[in-house]
Amino acid sequence: MRRLSAKIAVTTIAATMAFGGTAAASEVTVSSGDSLWSIGQENGVSVSELKDINNLSSDIIHAGDTLQTSSGGSSSTDEASSASNSSSGGEVTVQAGDTLSAIANREGVTVSQLQDWNNMSGTLLMVGDTLQVESSGSSGGSNDSAESTSSTGSSNGTVESYIDTAKSQMGAPYQWGGTTPAGFDCSGFVNYAIDGEGLPRTVSQMYNSLTPVSSPDRGDIVFFDTSGGPSHAGIYLGGGEFIHAGASTGVTVSNMNSGYWSNAYLGARTY
Repeated sequence: MRRLSAKIAVTTIAATMAFGGTAAASEVTVSSGDSLWSIGQENGVSVSELKDINNLSSDIIHAGDTLQTSSGGSSSTDEASSASNSSSGGEVTVQAGDTLSAIANREGVTVSQLQDWNNMSGTLLMVGDTLQVESSGSSGGSNDSAESTSSTGSSNGTVESYIDTAKSQMGAPYQWGGTTPAGFDCSGFVNYAIDGEGLPRTVSQMYNSLTPVSSPDRGDIVFFDTSGGPSHAGIYLGGGEFIHAGASTGVTVSNMNSGYWSNAYLGARTY
């Protein structure tokens, strides 16, 4: 398919559904130089949604690939099937054709929440997998209030909104001095995600002014020495993983226990 006006060409396909209904599903054909981020920007979807819809486990795409940019409508048969997938115990069993995005939509949660509750760093699902669709302990109790507050002093809902914002930018490119989805540097990305906390602009300023913690909690900022002193930062996700804007990767999730990041780690700060 030709590129139209240097933009991604979009073909809308009408898919016939049960009972004579139709649902529109859009496709794009990947051209040279395209990325999941640029395709998402062009079509109003996030990188994580594109990966979910197309069952992608990485951000790598190739010229000539065809990607769906929407999951399309669902028939009444689909809705009945999805209802049967849920259980009263806060779990779902993955069925053929399920994606994290589809499960999140029908359960009224976000993809990020599903990943967090099930300790997933990607979006790959296998038929027969069982997923938690609510966090343990969410049913109430005297300890819920205490547990819902992180070391940042903000409610867990606020921390989760920061993390959801951060994850929504997966695949965004790196740009020195960048503070927007068009391009981030590491401290610009942290400021973008943790909006409203009045964080300092640079990594060294954050490191020197925020409150040190002995070990990071989810949502805290982790710091690294990559070029002499505090020179790189990201947001801790838990399980040893953090999300950050890397010079060679753009916005991505990395493991702090890997050789490079483990050796460069300086400490964590809360805000």
